[in-house]
Amino acid sequence: MSALMLQSPDTAAVGLFARNEIGICYVLAWWAYHYFPGGWVARAADLPPFRAACKVARSILRANTVVHRVNAAVKLHPGVVAAPLVLGTLGGCGGRLLVDAFSHCAGYKQGPNELSHPGYVLRSAATGALLQYLLVHVSGVLTSQQGLGLVISLYVAHSLATDLTYLRLSLQCT
Repeated sequence: MSALMLQSPDTAAVGLFARNEIGICYVLAWWAYHYFPGGWVARAADLPPFRAACKVARSILRANTVVHRVNAAVKLHPGVVAAPLVLGTLGGCGGRLLVDAFSHCAGYKQGPNELSHPGYVLRSAATGALLQYLLVHVSGVLTSQQGLGLVISLYVAHSLATDLTYLRLSLQCT
């Protein structure tokens, strides 16, 4: 959604439309998980080391998306504060806001959604976007790569901490 809002495929491409291999990898991973003979891929996914590795990879991808959306918004909309913060946050939510909205409208989801009651997804995406924007583009304390490293480190640390402690570690104030 954030890539579509930026309206610049050269700067922020929609992942599935960027390369043919991405769609093929998604389909193969889905097939292997659900239909591989013997179900060993699904069983392997339940092993703690494999699950932790997948969560770390997802954290790295999320951090990259947040940081690149912030950088693209600053480049395309210079001087506008809302653009990098909103687009970086939307990029880091990974479609969660849209899925919640569609699920609620279809009657599948009865409780509060991510937008009205922000959880880890929205809070961490907003925190990453804010850190990248303030430390790289406003104050210039970090380079873009250093900002990316900081956001990756925070997301991976949270991912590993929740996996190792089995606690729900959120950025919630209450």
